[in-house]
Amino acid sequence: MTPVLVMALLGFAAVLATRRRDALVVRFTPDRHTWTAIATCAAVAAASASILLVGPGSSAARAIHVLVIYALLGCAVPWGYTLFVEGGSPADLGLRRQGSMPALAINLAMGALLGLGIVFGPDLDRVSARDLAAASFTLLVGGLFELYLYYGFTHLRLERAFGPIPAIFGTAALYSLWHIGTELPLHDDPWRGLLFLFVVGVLYQSIFSLTRRLISIWPFFFLAGVLTDFLRLGLPDRVTRHLGWAVAGWILMLGIPAVLYAFWRCAINRRPPGRRSASRSERGAAG
Repeated sequence: MTPVLVMALLGFAAVLATRRRDALVVRFTPDRHTWTAIATCAAVAAASASILLVGPGSSAARAIHVLVIYALLGCAVPWGYTLFVEGGSPADLGLRRQGSMPALAINLAMGALLGLGIVFGPDLDRVSARDLAAASFTLLVGGLFELYLYYGFTHLRLERAFGPIPAIFGTAALYSLWHIGTELPLHDDPWRGLLFLFVVGVLYQSIFSLTRRLISIWPFFFLAGVLTDFLRLGLPDRVTRHLGWAVAGWILMLGIPAVLYAFWRCAINRRPPGRRSASRSERGAAG
């Protein structure tokens, strides 16, 4: 855990250094959008815990994992709520074009840093190139769920309600809980595993806080981090056993936002010209 803890502390220090006074702002102004984000994360944790009841690795567990956690709670709720309840735009989920190049550079740099640990680490020799590629394909779709829910949806709303530092630690705690029925049973010491996942969450949420753009996390930084964890636990062969579910996950995680975005664009275009121009101005300010 020590290397991850050091990286988390450095990431948090970078937030304090770059955001300065803004990083130290603490407030308490939660609204219904804040509680909706927290409640969605709690529902994910409950769904994850239910996997323990049906048996990890079963068809029911896969259905809960992909259909309930990924597609419904991790994708449809953040996108649908942001676009149609809040009346926001993809920018309110961290999908902003302005400033995306520095965020992408951070993504690449952090991915490369963790990638060196994989290449020169002791665990890579035990995994075939085919299993590694299949594991990457499977794990990246889980990254989309985390991206939508824990970064674009939850972190940004917690920051608006409580400030940057509470958003980092609060979202990290919520993120760690979704592993109750998925990864934690694979740890020899689940409580230590939960603490480890919290520290990982602080690292990733700190990096996201630097830019508040999803492109700073996915795909390179996320994949390098999750592969490091899965190689350490010896799991790539397990995550490649159900590639059909991974394909379904990709279709849902890309298709649901595409459909919701298309409906949202139609709704925008049906508005009177004055309201349409105001919406564009708001999206420009957010982006």
